Amino acid sequence: GHPAMAAVYDIATRTATTMELFSNPFCASGMHMPNGSFIAFGGNSAVGPNGTQGDVGDGVFDTLYNAFAGQTGVRILNPLTCTGDDAATAEECQWYDNTTFVHLQAQRWYSSAEPLGDGTVAIIGGFSNGGYINRNFPVEPDPVYQNGASQPTFELWPPNGQQPVLMQFLVDAGGLNSYAHAHLLASGKMLLQANVSTILWDPTNGADDETQLPPMPDNIVRVYPASGAVAMMPMTPANNWSQTVLYCGGSDMPDFNWGNYSWPFFNTWD
Repeated sequence: GHPAMAAVYDIATRTATTMELFSNPFCASGMHMPNGSFIAFGGNSAVGPNGTQGDVGDGVFDTLYNAFAGQTGVRILNPLTCTGDDAATAEECQWYDNTTFVHLQAQRWYSSAEPLGDGTVAIIGGFSNGGYINRNFPVEPDPVYQNGASQPTFELWPPNGQQPVLMQFLVDAGGLNSYAHAHLLASGKMLLQANVSTILWDPTNGADDETQLPPMPDNIVRVYPASGAVAMMPMTPANNWSQTVLYCGGSDMPDFNWGNYSWPFFNTWD
């Protein structure tokens, strides 16, 4: 009765079983919680037949598919219920997905999710409804929120009662700040990188503790849609558990060519 937007895949038998999911998780981010559960944050508008936008309230709901918008969605899966092969296990292996009771404070499409040392997850940035890059052109009169289209803020999960907090880092990385690269460091600070900007951020101090680091060499952008590959290298006894982050690929296209929410101002195939 609605799109199959989730499945559990059995590697041994190479079979997939669809799972109930009511809010659209397309372009979500996700992270494990300390108890082993996995949560998917944010997403896209409700989807209708042939991929059209839901027919109620500008994509809030679709009456034919019984599908809800997912921009504020919080979908929770307990993997411990998905370990067996019997019918009872299949029935228990389901997502909790009810935006009436569990949801983000802000709409987030292409946000990042990174755990803190206490197990809390920081959900960082994103668009309100999606697009090519996260800016209008020209950016005036609202270069911060892009007239409501951008979410240059962070919020914590589980919620702590605090409203989403504006991050200057995301404003400075304007446009090219979706799926910001985030790595928690042993110090408790977080390494954040988007556009050509890099900072050390202390989440315990909100958005007031951003330490600027040198810009990315050669002005290479690595976040979406430049889509470079980023990874923290293995921490081992041999390197005394030291932390090194490796950035690969990306694009050095001039800033203007990236364009706006609709499309790039350059033929990127060339």
